[in-house]
Amino acid sequence: MKKQVLDLKSLEGFTALYDLHGPKILSFFIYNLRGNKEIAEDLLQEIFSKLWLKRKAIEVNGPIENYLLRAAKNKLIDYWRKHEKEKVLFFDTKFEKQSNLSPEDDLIYTNTKDSIFNLVKKLPRISRNIFFLSRHKSLSNKEIANKLNLSERAVEYQISKALKLLRKNVVVLF
Repeated sequence: MKKQVLDLKSLEGFTALYDLHGPKILSFFIYNLRGNKEIAEDLLQEIFSKLWLKRKAIEVNGPIENYLLRAAKNKLIDYWRKHEKEKVLFFDTKFEKQSNLSPEDDLIYTNTKDSIFNLVKKLPRISRNIFFLSRHKSLSNKEIANKLNLSERAVEYQISKALKLLRKNVVVLF
């Protein structure tokens, strides 16, 4: 079976490339953006717009699918970096990112951090507050108990419950 060669410099070839690979990349974005189709479509358009504008200068060595997937991963990482500041995280001081991560590891880090953030948000209010004071404010169980007028045992139980939920539901791929 002979592979189809697409002429990226012509509108017809570019349209065929978009029709062939656009749906796969859109699915990749939708999956990694947890179903946010609007943002996924915007990111897809940005990739193909940039490709069209730079079509005369770009040299693709290897399969075009690999080039497009790499562009999609990089676009996703850029999106998360821009929007990371908008998130309020409960545990930044205990969950620090290394500065020398590869793009793939950075993507895994961000997915893991988002997963933890979403799980912590689902905790009952008292558990969430105790977890925040323990992990973000670095308060001891005794300090938390005094601050919230609870027993130390209750604080230990709530932290244990939160950690058990995180261990059960977060998969770290490092």
